[in-house]
Amino acid sequence: MSNIKIFISHSSIDSGIIDEFIDDVLKLSLHLTSEDIAFTSREDMGVPPGGNIDEYLRNNIEHAQMVFLMISENFKKSEVCLNEMGAAWAYGKIIVPILLPNTPFSQLGWLLSFDKAIRINNEESLDSLYDTISAELQIPKISITEWNKNKKKFMAFCVNNIPQLTTPYAIPAPEQTIPIVIPAAQPMHVQGALIAFDSEFVVRGVIEGEYQFQIDIRLRAETKNITIKKIELHNNNPFTEYLRHERKFMPLSCFVPMEILSIREIGVKDYKKEVEDVYAKERINTIDYTILKGQQVSLSFHGLIPTIRESDGYDDLERKNWTLHIHYNINEESVIPLNLTIIKGTYNAYCG
Repeated sequence: MSNIKIFISHSSIDSGIIDEFIDDVLKLSLHLTSEDIAFTSREDMGVPPGGNIDEYLRNNIEHAQMVFLMISENFKKSEVCLNEMGAAWAYGKIIVPILLPNTPFSQLGWLLSFDKAIRINNEESLDSLYDTISAELQIPKISITEWNKNKKKFMAFCVNNIPQLTTPYAIPAPEQTIPIVIPAAQPMHVQGALIAFDSEFVVRGVIEGEYQFQIDIRLRAETKNITIKKIELHNNNPFTEYLRHERKFMPLSCFVPMEILSIREIGVKDYKKEVEDVYAKERINTIDYTILKGQQVSLSFHGLIPTIRESDGYDDLERKNWTLHIHYNINEESVIPLNLTIIKGTYNAYCG
């Protein structure tokens, strides 16, 4: 019977970064040994000489305490990885989806059910993962100083050894796109070649005339490829800029994959820095962003709405008639209605 604590499901193409992750995080920081980890890409953790690989995989998945899914485009294309994932579900294992670098949520296709996956090259995600493993396996934590040192070593490896993308994100060829079935009961907005669903528009007041916001939306190119030209937030009434220079729209020039940031989980005072830090690493430009036919993407917009200030204490944020205007291809446009949700901010007098 296996005594494995962690089974690592992965594509062998991604073994380089996983090797480093095992050394810096699992072994050095959690004091796990080679006998505690099943990782087929390394001799000391893989199938023993003369062993049966099918029996090895089945036995170790069945008896592992946790199963890590190292998700990437390579993982998605591997039949073995998908079988391991299915086996982990069938055995009722504690499953931890871990997103490898250069694998945005928006390109995961049908694996979007893992849009809450931990990002392996994000410090806060690593902290969360470290806490989870320590708690589940009942492993005493090392000192914060030692953990931070090991974590930074791994982060440095990611920065220095993972190739940086020269385009916002690599887009798979059309034949690699896996069709996604959207449940009929799911609320959708269909207009032209674009389907929009799961939209959410959340704001909170910061000071008079300033509101932090987040817009989440999923888009699907239904009948043809779509190249976005611009995306704008609109209202029937002027709401932004200043008196005598009012505007009824605000451009949204860039976004990040959904679920990386949540306005509900970030304090008002920390919001600006959190957004700037994440967008510095993850931002995708709206202009010329392409969605292939049959592909689904999940977008998240964040920032500040500077509204028209008319008088002290005046609540100047419009409540109704919000829409998202998506211009794409040559002269096509989708107008998507948004429902405004107000959450608690710093000065509630200025926002509900």
